[in-house]
Amino acid sequence: MSADPIPNPPPPALPLRWTALLGTDPDMRLRVGQFLVGSALMVTQWAFVLGVSHYEGLHGTAVGLWWLSTLVVYLVFYVLLRSGHSTRWPDPSLTQAQMLAALALTATAYPFVSRVGGLVPGAMMVILCFGMFRLSTGLVWRAGVFGWVMLALVIAWNPWPRAGDRWLDSVVLLSTVVLFGGTGFLAERLMRIRVRLSEQRQQLNEALARIEALAHRDALTSLFNRRFGDALLEQALTRQRRDPGQALSVVLIDLDHFKRVNDQHGHAVGDAVLQAFANAGRETFREGDTFVRWGGVEFLLVLSGSDPGATHLALARLRAALTPALEASGALAALGERPEGQPALTFSAGLTAWRAGDTVRTVLERADRALYRAKDEGRDRVVVE
Repeated sequence: MSADPIPNPPPPALPLRWTALLGTDPDMRLRVGQFLVGSALMVTQWAFVLGVSHYEGLHGTAVGLWWLSTLVVYLVFYVLLRSGHSTRWPDPSLTQAQMLAALALTATAYPFVSRVGGLVPGAMMVILCFGMFRLSTGLVWRAGVFGWVMLALVIAWNPWPRAGDRWLDSVVLLSTVVLFGGTGFLAERLMRIRVRLSEQRQQLNEALARIEALAHRDALTSLFNRRFGDALLEQALTRQRRDPGQALSVVLIDLDHFKRVNDQHGHAVGDAVLQAFANAGRETFREGDTFVRWGGVEFLLVLSGSDPGATHLALARLRAALTPALEASGALAALGERPEGQPALTFSAGLTAWRAGDTVRTVLERADRALYRAKDEGRDRVVVE
């Protein structure tokens, strides 16, 4: 017996131009948004490469090809992310592929900016840092090795070496090792923090789930408690006002002569009887029905789509399920021998159907009056009002 789930709030609406760029799906918006942030850094790199090469007057055609290649690569990534095709892969964000592509493109830009090539390792380190937040430490280390090898190959095959600049190339390669090594160790540290935060978040979620259960559930029977039952009944009445043609039954149930059980057999047996009754209700009623421990030995039952006749049948099934539930819990044997044909446990019930204008108070008052009539008339019966 569960409450209607509370729907998650919809994501905030975006202007039409942003929706066209990022998409409407929240996950896609996040992936494409992160990609565009990284692309903004690559745009800065494009401008830097073009500016330096123009200042030096070097390799116009080669720079154009590099710029065009970079543009094509990033357009392909955008199409894959924006179209949703990237969801076919284990990492829908394509983080590793983007990082390797960015490292390769940055390394191949080195010949065009060799005069200030010392800035290239820093740019590559920033790329690695982007991957630290999503990739494992091993993947970050491998990406760093890939980037260094690419840079070393580009330097070795540089068709436009400058006289006297080989020492700068060596310093760049050495500084790349130092920077990438430091980035790898930071990635390892970050991974440990992420694991610890994940464990703490799981523990927090488990603690919140226990707190929510304590706030909404009765500790003995695991049924909803009265405080939450009030809210569930209000929800049922609200739905009924929207659809008044649907039947709704509200029942208050009281276990007969329960005080004798506690007095003669002890509170432990009394608790087992209450748990057995709750289990019988869970087995009898539908998933969408509301079954609440109202207090002490009283229970509230709310049956949507059930008129008094159907509710009578449901209560008859509950009465039939009591003995098996008591036997399964061990409470039946603890209650001892009974006269032939006398049930081990009975209950009285006050039943009322929804009426136009009903509130929580009015519907409970009618059910309560019907319950007292059931007790006055000899118990072990259902009275309708």
